Amino acid sequence: MSYAIFMTTFLNISTLWVILKIMSQFKLPFLVDQSNKNKSIVFLTTVCIAAYSIGMHLPLRPNTYLTFSIVDDFFPLIEGSIWIYCLYFPYLVVSYCTYKTKRALNLVFYAFTLIQIVAFFVFIFFPTIYPVGFFPLSIDNGITNKVFQLVRYIDKPLNCFPSLHCANSYIMALGFIFESRKLFFFAMTVANAIAISTMTTKQHYFADVWAGFFLALGSFLVVYYLLQKQKVFHE
Repeated sequence: MSYAIFMTTFLNISTLWVILKIMSQFKLPFLVDQSNKNKSIVFLTTVCIAAYSIGMHLPLRPNTYLTFSIVDDFFPLIEGSIWIYCLYFPYLVVSYCTYKTKRALNLVFYAFTLIQIVAFFVFIFFPTIYPVGFFPLSIDNGITNKVFQLVRYIDKPLNCFPSLHCANSYIMALGFIFESRKLFFFAMTVANAIAISTMTTKQHYFADVWAGFFLALGSFLVVYYLLQKQKVFHE
């Protein structure tokens, strides 16, 4: 399965490079500010859901299982970590709503969109699947178990590589680099916790996690390169 990881990583890098070459010919407008932040949230949510859902139902190849790494074997199934996994959605919204500068808002707006585009093509051309059947949940009627069952019902173990849970969480943390050092470290801590929870809930491979991180970092750097050439970025 190393071939699948190599090809999906190559596709990630290639897509980012092509987009950078195309977008470098244009100036990215500063579309988002405090007045239209809510509208941009609706847009980003729509793009994220569309990339994930369409990519899940239109794969051009059979789903591939990846090989478990030492890190995958190290983390056991921890049912209680489903609550950290579920922090993903409120974390994204709260983080984005916390940004105060146009610089941070537009960096994250474009980078987040870019992440969904790259992930969409990976999901279509190199779809992956996680063997959740190897990790049955305990027989329990508690709220944690019920939430976990609901998550597994809604969040199918498809579109694993790269992990959007990780990529989207990390890009929100990176947005605080130009806002607040304290908020950046706090957001990065939450993002790391969410990333680990994707493995302790057995929703993702470790390969999905690092791919998600580097997809976020790469998208951030691409957008930063394009935006920092404008004077308004440094205001």
